[in-house]
Formats: sequence, C-alpha cells, structure tokens
Amino acid sequence: MKGVVGDVLKPEDVRSIFNGIDRVFMVNPVGYTETSEGLFAVNGARMAG
Repeated sequence: MKGVVGDVLKPEDVRSIFNGIDRVFMVNPVGYTETSEGLFAVNGARMAG
C-alpha cells in the first residue's frame, strides 16, 4: 500500500495523484465541498486510466 496526498480541488493535483494507482481509498472531511471532492476524485481516477 502506498499513500498519496493531494488536493482534489486543484486540477493540477487531480491530474497527477491518480497516475499509477490501481485503487483509491479516499478520506475527506464532511463539509460543503465533500460532494465536489468525491466527484473530482472519481473523474481524476477515470482520466488516469
């Protein structure tokens, strides 16, 4: 297992944090951006392949 830290609200991070990753376990705080963070993470993972 390898930990990766990034901000899914920053497009430059989303492009890079999912490269070379097979699975994602995302932990984010409950808040008003929670849904956006999850959707950005899913889309970033899809774009990375």
